[in-house]
Amino acid sequence: MDIYQIIDQIHLQNLDNLDESIDGALFTDDHDALFQLGDTLLQYGLNPQGLKVFARLFELYPDEPDVMAYYIECLIDDNQHDKAIEVLHNTPLTVERLMLEADIYQQQDMLEVAIEKVKQAYMMSSEDPIISFALAELYYFDGQYLPAARSYEYLINNGIDRVNNVNIQSRIADCVLQSGDYEEAVEHYEKIDDKDMLSDDYFKMAISYQKADRIERSIQTLQTLLDKDPDYMQAYLLLVNLLESERKYNDAIIVGQKGLSLNEFYKELLVDTGRIMIKMHNEKGVEYLIQALTIDPSYVEASLLLADYYREEEAYEDLVKLFAYIDEEDLDPTVMWHLAYSYQQLEKDTEAKHFYAESYNVLKDNALFLTDYYNYAREIADVKLAEQLYALMLQIDPNADIDA
Repeated sequence: MDIYQIIDQIHLQNLDNLDESIDGALFTDDHDALFQLGDTLLQYGLNPQGLKVFARLFELYPDEPDVMAYYIECLIDDNQHDKAIEVLHNTPLTVERLMLEADIYQQQDMLEVAIEKVKQAYMMSSEDPIISFALAELYYFDGQYLPAARSYEYLINNGIDRVNNVNIQSRIADCVLQSGDYEEAVEHYEKIDDKDMLSDDYFKMAISYQKADRIERSIQTLQTLLDKDPDYMQAYLLLVNLLESERKYNDAIIVGQKGLSLNEFYKELLVDTGRIMIKMHNEKGVEYLIQALTIDPSYVEASLLLADYYREEEAYEDLVKLFAYIDEEDLDPTVMWHLAYSYQQLEKDTEAKHFYAESYNVLKDNALFLTDYYNYAREIADVKLAEQLYALMLQIDPNADIDA
């Protein structure tokens, strides 16, 4: 079977005896056909066979950039990173070699080494926009936003606004946002055409407006985002918080409920929406908080809000019942304090003593906690404990009005 017949069989997904056919094709004199075979194998995800082909071609053409690039790609896909580096080190120092080395080091999360390789390539070919883009991307993903922005701006200044489907203006805006210059970030986002704005761009633009204290513009941007992409869940959470900050509580609740209709397991949105509902005396908010705690029993914010709510409402039995099914190791010390107080009110001294003692080490500098604990110690006539707590309370506030 000749090479073109093998290629046809691959397209038809007839892969019987493929390895045998590949082995027979490796020593053909038609090297162009062999290259096409290797490319076809990789297109169909047949990487082990593709590696065989390009290893053979690399033996024949070690100085051919395309052959080397494919061979190195195959070695990387086969997790032979050390072999790939060894092969490259034995080839002449070229831009292609440096860029391949950078790719390998990037995949190994050695971004600083990858950056140095691309810098070397840039010194050899500073006019190549792909190299400038690669350097910018490495800086960006390494969190070096200022040098990344400079590299992206070089591309913009040379009339290049998109590389590999990446919007360069969007990258610059994000770099400036991450660097903390929010007004400038807004300016860059406003330069992006609406048709080129992705959902992430709208969200980060909203954050830029928020950080720049332009809350109404941030709200408008999030509303635009949700009109275009109603499944962008993070936008619901931020919008709820912004509406709350503007005291638009009913609007915040409506947005939160709309988001939860799409994802009822979004615990952060459950908590924020539920908290605002409780603030507006809507007891359904308690159900949202309980749902969040059911999803994640260790979710501290939900447990704190519920503990505070039940104690304020003097619903001590409800508080005890809620946390009875949660592992003690998942309980925040403040929740334990409220549990202790609830058990105290229910005259269950064993549990009250336990939870006061468990929360003491963390909350011993909290005057309100110490007041509760001190009053309980007096209630159960534990004089020694009461004296100890009394002394601590005076250390915190020597002028405190405490019944001795």
